[in-house]
Amino acid sequence: MNSYPRETVELVPLTVTVNGTPVTSYSTAMVSDGTRPTVWTAAVTVGGSTGVMLPGTATKADRLRIFAKITDSPEIPVMDLGTITLT
Repeated sequence: MNSYPRETVELVPLTVTVNGTPVTSYSTAMVSDGTRPTVWTAAVTVGGSTGVMLPGTATKADRLRIFAKITDSPEIPVMDLGTITLT
């Protein structure tokens, strides 16, 4: 993934697919690399792209891991989408 200044407020577009078909209804989590998500938020759509929004409020440089979760029945798959670096 990419590097972003920690003050950035920006959409990081994500492509999430189910059985090869892109979906836009999913939850996301961004956590420090090496930790697991406990709080999930709905994916954000900006200008036709769906993903996770960088909040611009980080107080230090960090490497963040992005996860996506699709709520279905009976399955609830969680996908590790990789990392970004806040500088």
